[in-house]
Amino acid sequence: QDRQMQLEYEAREKAVRDYNQMMKEAREEGEKIGREKGEKIGREKGEKIGREAAKQEALKRARDMIKDGLSLDKVAQYSGLSLQEIQNL
Repeated sequence: QDRQMQLEYEAREKAVRDYNQMMKEAREEGEKIGREKGEKIGREKGEKIGREAAKQEALKRARDMIKDGLSLDKVAQYSGLSLQEIQNL
């Protein structure tokens, strides 16, 4: 009923609401940054796994071509592997 007490109460309530809103926004921003970093890391790992799988498949095809008697130059041309990689097979 005291006007001064009412103003103090309202100011305190506003400060609490402002604080809660600030914390909510900070948490949402942190989650957004975390998701973006996680997606980037996941993409990088996926690309690395994909490159390794493609390399293994190219090596397998190169071995098959060598078994079929293709020249190393042709195997390199068709597989996309370097002549050095093929010679190491």
